[in-house]
Amino acid sequence: MAEAQANPSLGGYDEEFVNAVEDELLCAICQLTLKEPILTKCGHRFCRQCLEEHFKSLERDGQRFTCPSDRNFLMRNRDIFPDRATERKILSLLIKCPSEVCDWTGELRAKEDHLTSCPFKVVLCTNENCHVTMTRYNLQDHVTTTCEWRILECTHCNLSRPACQTQAHDLICKRKPLNCPMNCGAVIPREEIPTHTETDCPLAIISCPYAQMGCMIKVQRRDVESHLQSAVRLHLDLACMQLHNTEEELKKSQETTSKLDKKINTLENKLNLFEEKANMERSHQSQQSHLQEELKRSRETTSQLDEKVNTLENKLKLFEQKVNKEQGHLEGKVNACQTQIRTRATTLEDRVERVEKVLNDDFKNGSSLKTPTLPRLCQEPELNLIPVRKEEQKELEVMRKGQIWPTSVISKRREWWVDGINSNLNPAIIPAKTVRIESPFFTIGNTLDQYACRLNLYINHGSILRPTKHLSLYLTLLKKLRYLPFHKKVTFSLIDQKGYSRCNIVKCFTTDPTDAKWDWRTTDSNAEGGFSCFVEEKTLRERCYIVNDTIFIKVEVDNPDP
Repeated sequence: MAEAQANPSLGGYDEEFVNAVEDELLCAICQLTLKEPILTKCGHRFCRQCLEEHFKSLERDGQRFTCPSDRNFLMRNRDIFPDRATERKILSLLIKCPSEVCDWTGELRAKEDHLTSCPFKVVLCTNENCHVTMTRYNLQDHVTTTCEWRILECTHCNLSRPACQTQAHDLICKRKPLNCPMNCGAVIPREEIPTHTETDCPLAIISCPYAQMGCMIKVQRRDVESHLQSAVRLHLDLACMQLHNTEEELKKSQETTSKLDKKINTLENKLNLFEEKANMERSHQSQQSHLQEELKRSRETTSQLDEKVNTLENKLKLFEQKVNKEQGHLEGKVNACQTQIRTRATTLEDRVERVEKVLNDDFKNGSSLKTPTLPRLCQEPELNLIPVRKEEQKELEVMRKGQIWPTSVISKRREWWVDGINSNLNPAIIPAKTVRIESPFFTIGNTLDQYACRLNLYINHGSILRPTKHLSLYLTLLKKLRYLPFHKKVTFSLIDQKGYSRCNIVKCFTTDPTDAKWDWRTTDSNAEGGFSCFVEEKTLRERCYIVNDTIFIKVEVDNPDP
């Protein structure tokens, strides 16, 4: 038992049991009764603390966990577990009280409950700072009677302090009664002694009430009255002398006061003059600083104006030079343009005469206009009355790559294919401008009801009203080729080039014969009808409308529905 107490790492119960403990209830490591018993897979029992210390020593040495009894390898999480049945059996064993004087015996599990009330258990004093130990039986008497650190209350000032500090407190207690230091017989608290000596003690030595008059005699407080009665003559003489001295000092002070008043008046006048001068100087300084700032600003403004004048003069010279150059350049352009307009006007008149001659000859012969004739006449280059720059010429060349060509000619129906669609829709190649593509001329109708037409396709890159890309499609009725008001149903079809389950885009409109633009007898201008947004780019790319950069458009002109 003594060995187990000396070694705190041993975890068994070091108790005095009433009966001998069985060997199977003893720990194989500490040889004490098992505390929190642990059972291994090999059947050995150990205290939890003992087995943990054994595993820690093996872990420090870098060895595997083994049973302390037979050295079999153990898995810490699988091969060891608490032995609850053995623990209940051990807690039921009878033990004796650790105090030799106490006769108590009971189960091991009741030990802590007994020790909380055992009168023979050695306990520590409950007073603060007291480290004396004794049996619980003597604790109450020690705490209340003999402990040096028990708390006592002062009978004079009611302050609490430990018993061991009573003597030191009495030396400084402010309310402890003491005898008067003058031995007048009065008993008063320590804190009131100074007041008693100064005001009440009859044996205290004090000065004569006429000390301010010059009486230097000091007597005890109880003898003051007899001193005043015996020294009346002395006190009157001292009073008269003091009064005379006071009058003289008053006169001197009045004279000094009058002199000081004069000096003060003089100083005030000087101060007023000084303030006036200072104000004048400050005003002059402020005016001077203001003038300097204005002068500085005027200089800066003058320099800026000079720079601006120089800049404007240089710009004016450059502008005059540019105007002279542009004037000469424009005069040359105007002359060239006038010459080109005259030449092309002559060519246009020749073409109109040729067209009228062909139509008149065909009308006289009673035969329909042949389809090849008009295209051959109209497929010549367009008239560009305004001269264009080199950059615009390049743009027109790119735009003209998209062309419309006929694929078949059937009665009242024309089919056209248009190539270069992707190049005209792609803004990286073509600037975001409207692209116009025209077809060659074609005729529809019989001899008495025959019209010359042209198909116009516009590729629009978006605007404020319609921001998306789209195709516009119009049918243009040419002037002077119409004989009767044009009252027809016009159908446009965008062909879906998918081999099966085609989904063509079809739109139609019917001309109004009462509208003057469709009657050649009332107007000389070309008439045009169609759709400003025939199809959007998104719809155009959904199906097989574009194949090999080409689309197919069909135009049907028929009598209107009844």
